[in-house]
Amino acid sequence: MSFKAIFLTISAIIILALIGGGVFLWYQAKGLRGLQINLVSPPQVSIGEPFDLQVDILNDSNSVLSDAKLMVEVPDGIVFIGEDSDKTIVFRDLGDIGAGGALHESFRVLAISDSHSVKDLNASVSYLPSSIGSRFERSSKTSVSILGESLVLDIDSSTKVFSGESFDITIKYENSSDVDVSGAKLHIEFPPAFSFTSATPKPSEGNNVWEIGTISKGENGEIKIKGALTGPDDAFYSVVASISADFDGRSYDLAEKSASISISPAPLSVSLVVNRDPNYVAGLNDDLNYSIAYRNNTDVALREVVLAVKLSGALYDISSISSNAFVRSSDNALVWNASNIPSFGVLPPGSSGSVDFRIKTLGQYPIQKLSDKNFILKASAEIESPTVPYSVSANKTSGSGFLETKVSGRISLDTKSYFRDASSGFVNGGSMPLHVGKTTNFTIHWVLASYAADMGDVKLKANLGPNVVVTSNISSTISSKPVYNERTQELVWDVGGIAAGKGVLTKPVEAIIQVAATPSVSQVGSNMLLLSETTLTATDLFTNLDYTVKSSSVRTDQLTDTTVSGSDGRVDP
Repeated sequence: MSFKAIFLTISAIIILALIGGGVFLWYQAKGLRGLQINLVSPPQVSIGEPFDLQVDILNDSNSVLSDAKLMVEVPDGIVFIGEDSDKTIVFRDLGDIGAGGALHESFRVLAISDSHSVKDLNASVSYLPSSIGSRFERSSKTSVSILGESLVLDIDSSTKVFSGESFDITIKYENSSDVDVSGAKLHIEFPPAFSFTSATPKPSEGNNVWEIGTISKGENGEIKIKGALTGPDDAFYSVVASISADFDGRSYDLAEKSASISISPAPLSVSLVVNRDPNYVAGLNDDLNYSIAYRNNTDVALREVVLAVKLSGALYDISSISSNAFVRSSDNALVWNASNIPSFGVLPPGSSGSVDFRIKTLGQYPIQKLSDKNFILKASAEIESPTVPYSVSANKTSGSGFLETKVSGRISLDTKSYFRDASSGFVNGGSMPLHVGKTTNFTIHWVLASYAADMGDVKLKANLGPNVVVTSNISSTISSKPVYNERTQELVWDVGGIAAGKGVLTKPVEAIIQVAATPSVSQVGSNMLLLSETTLTATDLFTNLDYTVKSSSVRTDQLTDTTVSGSDGRVDP
């Protein structure tokens, strides 16, 4: 092909491309001029008042716009009524829009948060112009100002309270909109330190949900709650109230209010500690030394102070109490007053002190049923004086303290060994005394029991003695069985968890392992070690304490089996 021909061919291609591009741009411009879209919303709305988004669409071209699709997008804080609150985009198929055709699409939406802000909303339409396969798009946006809540919440409560003393919380609500609200529900989130006492009206669910129902426009109401916070001095806690309402079968949160409440030092404070450890975990036969500290936090002298400590807990050995307090006959409380603490006659402003008493725990768990577990020792102290400071509205000055001490559980391991053990289901061959080069079988039992607490991560480990191996006969009362490693001669049983009461009120967890002992010449005249000391590890799931329990080794002259004597355990030629 000549150079001239090549030049003409390339020129033709370029001219055709320019013509095609021009046609495309002409259609595009025509398409853009032919579709008009306008998104309309109210200039301002209140949270909780539904409003309409109007999308006006006009095809002012001379051709049909095919397969039109509408997309409307709302920001966080605005929802499409009837949809999940996290759905921010809605699509609609509009089909074909004829020449000169107009559409008006409406969307019911609701502002649910972000008062006193401005929100941007967007709408767009994509379509196919006639005779062109590419999609085009036109868009429109608008803004709406979010005013305040139409459902107004308020929390009326003391900002400072004394630990353990009752106080009131009043939740007020009002519908300030011009429309009724249906399906209203009030939810209150209390801190864990809050103890609910009562409420008017009573809650619909638990102690923190009220089904209010319809709230007419302009209607208001309130809920009064009584309770107490228990915590250290100067601690802060939050109470959070939220209200929701139903729209088109969906519930949306419309308002939230929180209040911060702090713990004020009590005018007459008291605190308890046992064995100088606020997180102390007690055990059986434990010596407990309680110290009760008190302080006059007022600016006046308090007269006739009385301090009383009450004990509750099945594991206290009340008969072992040692103290200068006297025991009140009506409730067995330990009591101190001016007769045994002279300063309680008149306790000067700012003065403090402490009293002590000792008590033991019982030597056995009082287990009668499977629920007898997770034992707790409770000590509550109350201190009071009839003297009332001028700034306090009360008939007495008082303070209280409370201490709970967990009692650990226990896991036991009993290792048993037999030559004659028909009940195991395994037949032990061989003879006793043992003979060199001849195999004798024995069965070893690991028996586990759990007292007063569920146990987790239970694992047993031991090693077999020289010339001793595990046979294929291994059984267990649970799904897992001991596993033997021939290379290391280690025997491991990964038990997992054991419920409290196993081996106490119900059958124990047990594994039976048959071993084969074949003595060598070097062992003549002595006994054989069948199993080394067993080590058990476990975690108390109530106290989170880790335990290690050991069980004695097993030797042929020290079997549990009473049908053989110690001398039978020696090795003969």
